Amino acid sequence: MMPNQADGKARVGMSRKRACDIQCTIPNPESPCEWCDEHDLSYRVEKLENALAESRTHYPPLRVGSSVAERLATPSSENRDGRLQSESSPSPTIPPSATESTQSPLTSIYTDVQPTYFPVRQNPVTGVPLAQYWYSRGIPLLSDRGHQYMHSKTGQASTVENIRAASCQSNLQSLVLPVCCSNRELWHLPPKETVEELALAFFKSPFQRDFPVLDTLLFGATIEEAYGFIDGIPSLSQAHSIACVSAVLSIINHLEPSGRPLSTRDRDVYAAKAECILGHMMTMETNLVSLQTVLMLQRYHLFNAQTERAALLHATACRMICALGGHTYQPPRHAGDEVTWAERQEYHLRTLFWLCYISDKDVTLRSGQPPLLTEEYCDLTIPGNYTGYFTQLQGLGETITSNKYHFHFHGNLGLCRLKEKIHRLLFSSHAFNLSDGELILRIRQLDEDLESWRLSIPLELRPKLSIPPMQAIPAQGSYTTLDIRGAHLQLEYHHLVIAIHTTVRRCGADNPDNKDLPDDLHSVIHSSCDLSLEASRSTISFLKSSPTVLSEQEFSDIVFYANLAAVSLFIDILAHPQNTHSHTAINYLSHAINITQGLSTPTSTQGELKRIQQTNRFIMELIRLGSCAIAKAERGCSKTDDVPS
Repeated sequence: MMPNQADGKARVGMSRKRACDIQCTIPNPESPCEWCDEHDLSYRVEKLENALAESRTHYPPLRVGSSVAERLATPSSENRDGRLQSESSPSPTIPPSATESTQSPLTSIYTDVQPTYFPVRQNPVTGVPLAQYWYSRGIPLLSDRGHQYMHSKTGQASTVENIRAASCQSNLQSLVLPVCCSNRELWHLPPKETVEELALAFFKSPFQRDFPVLDTLLFGATIEEAYGFIDGIPSLSQAHSIACVSAVLSIINHLEPSGRPLSTRDRDVYAAKAECILGHMMTMETNLVSLQTVLMLQRYHLFNAQTERAALLHATACRMICALGGHTYQPPRHAGDEVTWAERQEYHLRTLFWLCYISDKDVTLRSGQPPLLTEEYCDLTIPGNYTGYFTQLQGLGETITSNKYHFHFHGNLGLCRLKEKIHRLLFSSHAFNLSDGELILRIRQLDEDLESWRLSIPLELRPKLSIPPMQAIPAQGSYTTLDIRGAHLQLEYHHLVIAIHTTVRRCGADNPDNKDLPDDLHSVIHSSCDLSLEASRSTISFLKSSPTVLSEQEFSDIVFYANLAAVSLFIDILAHPQNTHSHTAINYLSHAINITQGLSTPTSTQGELKRIQQTNRFIMELIRLGSCAIAKAERGCSKTDDVPS
């Protein structure tokens, strides 16, 4: 084995040595050890130190208060009181020069320096169901063959992929505090009376009914703990509580509270503070309060149409819920209504598990990513005092303040378990290796399961099989809670019909070069395609005819449903441009633009407005290409359709 020589230069006055002769010995105190000298490590370290010193000159030093720096730098004997200091063995005193280059959210935040990000590999179908993009035989529309297919049908170059990629990248942003925030400002909250007023409005809002991330009594204790901090460095529990209150303040305006509104800048600052504190605290301790903070920040990013960042926080929440044991079921210790404080915390943790589980099914089915919470590893036992998805529709405006704990969730738990089954049977890694017969058998099985679920819904809320295009528009302000929940179930039903039956376009993937499919298989494919197309048309019809009810639905949900239906209709236009339904499909795509444009309101956030603009550009490109395909087919320039639908 030959020794390494730095930069290929021979050393003067030193004979070549064998590797076995080189040892970690120091000839004299002024020289490096023999091994380091042989590998020229001292030179390499010197180069790295020079490069680091040069890079620091490009950035201003972080501003750290001297008193805070001293407290962080000097070991304290008061570690037992729970303050934010290391509980490990005392470390040597950090010199002042070291503290000047130490960045910690517990001291101060200098925000003139923008954070550095590593490039993220973008999936062109991020945030969009994989099934939408198969046009035939499992070939993705956004692939080389897919672009060739679109060009052969339309005679035009497509910018669909660029628009989708831009839409995905635009929301990968980080919250940055807009000002240089000192240590005291980082922990600052509004007056306690203001927070309590906003909290009261929060618990009476529809958001808390649909997404019970906070418990009235537990959050009251969180407020008390947060305002117990006066000066200096907060304790662990105080820091968690301040972050949780800040996260609640970041979304309070989206709930239309009766209290004092916060400016957009204030909301963003509180969200940034919560993320800043949370980023440091999660390395120390995971608890119920920090889990609530993560879920609140997830909703903040959803409200701002930052779905990718919300998905990352969702993954964090799922890991936290398992670390805390929320994925296991613990039956009540006694039959009485009154519960102890510890039991209330356990019950609320279980509520947060169900919120994470429900959200996980949506993220999984919409993005194609693997699930994080599955039936194999989670106890899905329904709690005995669960009020039920439909029973809770009575008296939803009441706030529970007694010690009696009620479980109630936004999503239908049966529907969530069906979503998990759909993803496992159709979108898992094993499912992509199924034969055509096995795939069709699973599609039929899931279709029967979906119909069984639909029939299990009470008649006043049961989703309709289809929505007529000229459905009457309900009067403004005449909707009820039943209407809102019914609208959610209707849209979810059509979503699952599309997700199940569009996978039939994977049939024939084993023989991509065989133009002709068996007649019976071709008939099955057309039958499933017809069902998915009817569900797509019904989705747009329902979105168009129910603007008042939809105002109570989540912004990201409406955008998703509109995109889902639009792409399904567009693929059918490409497959059958000469069909008389193609012109009708173009009209439906135009309605989809009107729907998303109608989501813009005076209270819309910048993220929502940007997402509306991106969605409209995307659908307008589908309209352009679809119209070109129809025009080309009508001119008789299109070749005979050699790609089965």
